[in-house]
Amino acid sequence: MGITLLLRSASKAQLEALIAHPELIPYFLTGGEIGAAPRGRTFWQRLTGRRPEFPAPLSDLSQSMQIDLDKAWHGLHYLFTGTAGGETWPQGFLVGGGVALEDESEDVHAIWPAQLVECRDFVHSLTEHDLRAEYDPHEMDELDIYPDIWLREGDEALEYVLEYFQTLSAFLRDAVAENQGCVISIG
Repeated sequence: MGITLLLRSASKAQLEALIAHPELIPYFLTGGEIGAAPRGRTFWQRLTGRRPEFPAPLSDLSQSMQIDLDKAWHGLHYLFTGTAGGETWPQGFLVGGGVALEDESEDVHAIWPAQLVECRDFVHSLTEHDLRAEYDPHEMDELDIYPDIWLREGDEALEYVLEYFQTLSAFLRDAVAENQGCVISIG
């Protein structure tokens, strides 16, 4: 299976609700699946499949968009920053920045709508040519950029990452157009 990165757009009110109720992060990340509802549901709620009461902003997730960058996330981060980690902003937004959210099982952080504009502007300033110029499979292997495919797969690995760059770019464009921020989960 492996480590993947999920982005889900969120309104400012939804981000505030998640900060106040971190136990609802799994519910939010799965798009409101009942099985991901927080512990503490009553027996009757579990029996009937009813959700516990949620803060109003989290009761309707229909306007929230979601993408999964699969295992290309760390390769994208490297192409954006030239590093395996680090806290550069906005270049390193996939792995850090914004507000850290507490979740027991995954690394989760929230990006506010105004911050997401910065991320969108950064990503949209890059061309495929720029990213190709940053691709260094030898250094990526030395830095242990996940997954361990760079030398073995070569240019095919770069094409894999570039496909997800297009997906990320479209997500950022659409989320900013809707005045949304996002929640990023690595797990």
